[in-house]
Amino acid sequence: MRVSITLKVYTNNETDKILAKKEISIAVLPANFWGGESRQPDLLAAFVKPNGVYVESLVRQVTEVLEKAGHGRSADGYQSNTREKPYLMAAALWNVIFSQRIAYVSPPQDFARQGQRIRLAADISASKIGACLDTSILFASCIESMGLNPVIALGREHAFVGVWLINERFPVLTNDDPMDLRKRIDARDLVLFESTLVTNDTPVTFEQAKAYARDLVSEDKEDDFVYVIDIKQARARKIRPISTVEEKPEEKSSDSESELNLPIVPPLPPVRADKQVIAETAYTRIDAWQRKLLDLTKRNSLLALKDRAVAIKLYCPDIGSMEDNLADGASFRFLSAEESPLNDSERSQETFRLQVGSDIHKEYALDQLNQNILLANMSKKKLEQNSINLLRKAKNDLEEGGSNTLYLALGMLRWKENPDDDRSYRAPLILIPVELTRSSARAL
Repeated sequence: MRVSITLKVYTNNETDKILAKKEISIAVLPANFWGGESRQPDLLAAFVKPNGVYVESLVRQVTEVLEKAGHGRSADGYQSNTREKPYLMAAALWNVIFSQRIAYVSPPQDFARQGQRIRLAADISASKIGACLDTSILFASCIESMGLNPVIALGREHAFVGVWLINERFPVLTNDDPMDLRKRIDARDLVLFESTLVTNDTPVTFEQAKAYARDLVSEDKEDDFVYVIDIKQARARKIRPISTVEEKPEEKSSDSESELNLPIVPPLPPVRADKQVIAETAYTRIDAWQRKLLDLTKRNSLLALKDRAVAIKLYCPDIGSMEDNLADGASFRFLSAEESPLNDSERSQETFRLQVGSDIHKEYALDQLNQNILLANMSKKKLEQNSINLLRKAKNDLEEGGSNTLYLALGMLRWKENPDDDRSYRAPLILIPVELTRSSARAL
C-alpha cells in the first residue's frame, strides 16, 4: 500500500503561516511480506522465528527421533563439540518435517528480487502448504531453536537451507561467493539441503536432499546463485524475529510414523575450538596445513579431474617403460587413434577410440611405444586443439608465474565421498613434470 505523509512547519503566531512543506510517499508492506533483494534482503532473517508453538513441537519430535535411534533425548546445539551430533539433529529434523506431509505450491515469479509473502511456521501448521522459501524458513526456524546456526541460500528462482556443523558464521551477512560456500561444504563445516524435497509424495532421504543442494551451488550453476544469508550474523546485527501472535493448535494424533530412518553419518573431522589447548600431533598439523594452504574442494583438479578438462588422453599398455624412457630424457610424439590402421573409417566417429584390453590394440600400442610414439585416445582434430591449448597455457604460466604447470598423470584414482554415493571423482595418482614442444607452427 502506498501512503503519503505530509509534514508542515508553521510560524508560532496567530497567522499560522506555513514556513515549509514536505510530502513523502512510502510503501507499507504486510507484516509477513519480505521485500526481496530490492528492499533490504537481510531482513529475511526476521522471519526466522525459533520460538513459535509449531516450531517447538517439531523440535520436541526431533528429540524423540534421536532418542529412538540411540542418540539421546536432547537438541543441545554444539555442546557435544562434534560435527556428528548437529548432523544427526538436522537429519532427524528432515525426517520429522517430511512426516508432516506438507504440499508444495509455486512461489511468485522473481520473488528473490521483488519479494513475497512468507508463510510462517504457524501458517504452514494450519494449511500444510508451502513454497521453497516458506519451507526454508521453517527449517531455519527449527534449526535455530535447536541451538544451531542456520543459513538460507537464494537463487534467482529458488531458495534452500543449510546448517553449520560447527559454531561458526560467515563474516558477512549476505555472501554472494559460491566458491566460498563450496569450500565450507567440502570442508564439512556447512551442510546445505534442498527444502522443497520434503514435500515429495515418495520418501526422500536427507542425503538425497543434501546432494541436490550441493549441485545447486556447483560451478555449472553459478549464474543462478544470488547469495546466502547467515542467520547468526543477522542476530549479531540486531535483526530479531518479527513479533506475531500464534495460537496453540489442537493436538492431533499421528496415524503413521515417519517412513525415514536416520542416515549413517559420513566421516566428519573433529571440532577444534580456537580457545582450546590441543596437543600438537601429526594429524593436527596436517589438518591445519590443509585448511590454510590447500583447496580441498572439487574445484581442485588434483582431487576431481573433470571429463571436460583440457587434456590429452593416452593409451599406454606399459606405463613403466614409458616412465623409464622419460626419465632417461626421451621425447615422444603423439599419434591420434583415429589415424591408427586398426581404425575402421566406415564406422561412427567413436570407433577411433582404442579399446582397453584388446590384444590387437595392445600390441599396436606397444609397437608404437618402442618407436617413441604415444597413442592419444581421441580424434585428430581434438588432439591438435588440446595440444595447442596446453602448449600455450604452460608457456604463459611459466612466463608469468615462473613455474611449470604441465604434468603427465600416471593412473587415476576413482573415489567417492561416501561409499553409498552414486557420484564418483577421479584424481591423478602420480604426476611427472613434462615439456610440450612444437617443431613448427603447423606441427604437433
